[in-house]
Amino acid sequence: MAAGPGRGSERSGVFLGESGAVLRTVPDLGWAPGARGRGAFGCSAILNLYLCCLFFFFFFFFFLFYFPQVIFLHGLGDTGHGWSEALAGIKSPHVKYICPHAPVMPVSLNMNMSMPSWFDIIGLSPDSQEDEAGIKQAAENVKALIDQEVKNGIPSNRIILGGFSQGGALSLYTALTTHQKLAGVVALSCWLPLRASFPQGPISGANKDIAVLQCHGDCDPLVPVMFGSLTVEKLKTMINPANVTFKTYSGMMHSSSLEEMMDVKQFIDSHLPPID
Repeated sequence: MAAGPGRGSERSGVFLGESGAVLRTVPDLGWAPGARGRGAFGCSAILNLYLCCLFFFFFFFFFLFYFPQVIFLHGLGDTGHGWSEALAGIKSPHVKYICPHAPVMPVSLNMNMSMPSWFDIIGLSPDSQEDEAGIKQAAENVKALIDQEVKNGIPSNRIILGGFSQGGALSLYTALTTHQKLAGVVALSCWLPLRASFPQGPISGANKDIAVLQCHGDCDPLVPVMFGSLTVEKLKTMINPANVTFKTYSGMMHSSSLEEMMDVKQFIDSHLPPID
């Protein structure tokens, strides 16, 4: 957004927060010829430069430690917009949410109709064939997103990865295979893809002690709660079982509920607290 001209010869740069609230205005440094001070580059300009650099230091320090992130992956046929609206209702002001969109591709389960999908789904039974290449490529894409956020200055242990249904499945697989140490995983109404590819015992990766919140409706007709039970049993053999929480919700189908979202909020706030 281009800022309009200020009053007289003054100009201001406005920094906006996540919600659009003004965080700070930065005055013009006064380097123009004719500025007050000793010559064109007077003492006031040097002081302004010093204060501006100091502000930027604290500005980036603030975002580095006070704006942890949740990367949340939507389910089959959805987009990131739907979950961004749902998560806005539980969002804490110090947490930033990223809700990316899956690519559009044919999905075998839905008669090869094209729709947003992180990978192909061939069947929804425990012994169904899985799109191994597609799952691994999707995980690499999510890892690249995490790596980019780390390059932008967000410590990986201040990032929670989450998702619903297919997105939850991908978030679990990605967290268990990435080299970046994450703060936690939120896995809603989902399963662990490529279960047989993981070791029978504990993993040795960066997230062997990761905190996992797994939630499932006990009336889910699409991804039955049995999938959630099998997943949590597998997870407890791979990572610290004390860090795995499995919650079920009476009467909930393949959807979400206020009770579940409050549990998600509590998990996120406890693992991404603001730093005093």
